[in-house]
Amino acid sequence: AAHSEFALAMDLIDRPAIATALESGQIDLPKVRILISMICPLEPAHADAVESAVLPAAPALTTGELRAALQRAILAVDPDAARRRREEAQKDARVERWIDPEGTATLAGRCLPPAEVLAADKRLCAIAKSWKRQGAQGGMDLLRAHVYLALLLGHPIATPPPGRLLLPDSPAQTPPRSPGQPGGPGLPGSPRSSGDPGRSGGPRSYMPDPEGLEGLEGPEDPEGPHPEERPALRDEPVPIGPHPPATGVPLPPLAGEVNVTIPMLTLLGLADGPGEAAGYGPLHADTARRLADAMATNRTTRWGVIITNQDGRAMGYGSSVRARPLSAGGWKITLTTEPIAPYP
Repeated sequence: AAHSEFALAMDLIDRPAIATALESGQIDLPKVRILISMICPLEPAHADAVESAVLPAAPALTTGELRAALQRAILAVDPDAARRRREEAQKDARVERWIDPEGTATLAGRCLPPAEVLAADKRLCAIAKSWKRQGAQGGMDLLRAHVYLALLLGHPIATPPPGRLLLPDSPAQTPPRSPGQPGGPGLPGSPRSSGDPGRSGGPRSYMPDPEGLEGLEGPEDPEGPHPEERPALRDEPVPIGPHPPATGVPLPPLAGEVNVTIPMLTLLGLADGPGEAAGYGPLHADTARRLADAMATNRTTRWGVIITNQDGRAMGYGSSVRARPLSAGGWKITLTTEPIAPYP
């Protein structure tokens, strides 16, 4: 503990602006520790640039917002250095296990590639939602944990394990609708009536299904064909986009819901500005492009283009967007833009 306090004091000597903000009460000690831990490992010139960009706004930010702002600034200041740090850290990738005080156990992967982690996390969510619709009991955290174990142990994932299903004679189970009730099986009011499967009753999705898993959550494509009209993709290889990893192994089509924002120049490979994933945070340009490639292989992916001015204010948006990676490199993007009314 003494060593940690001494190291913090020495770092604050090198960062007088942060020390002044702490002494004057503009920021508290938790924010100082975040600033020091993320800025000091940088090259001096880059550290100064990141500090100048983030410190003025730090008093109004939460610790989570401050960490995200620092990540975004670091990626923008020196994408190559951020790439090198990530690649070096990935050399220490590992899986750790330990016993918890309660008698349970923890299994965790560390220093993994971020694109693969995001894709794997969304797949866990998608399978857990599928189990939930089939009657599996428990919250999403619990179901995700059981999906995680099932995948690692090679167990079937098309249906939830029997131990997670509600017993048929349980009073908590929703009674089935009778044939005379609206919404009953085979009637026009049913979300899955035989006359119009998938047309109503919430979102649906379409993705390659090598394990027989059906109904993964995803946005509905109003312009796309019905599921029965779509060609089977089960045996089609997943195309590699223009930004494959060094190993040449692409990500599978992303399942579930993930919102990734990528600057256009970054997507086209003309710049290395950071992207961002909702619920995850800033992404290095390489990771953002790989996720875009993976989303392009899922036909239910929705694309949107927002046109901004130099201050980042939205000026127009693209509708009817179609985007796909080209095998020779680059992207083909087709859109119709519409102006956004100016703010009063």
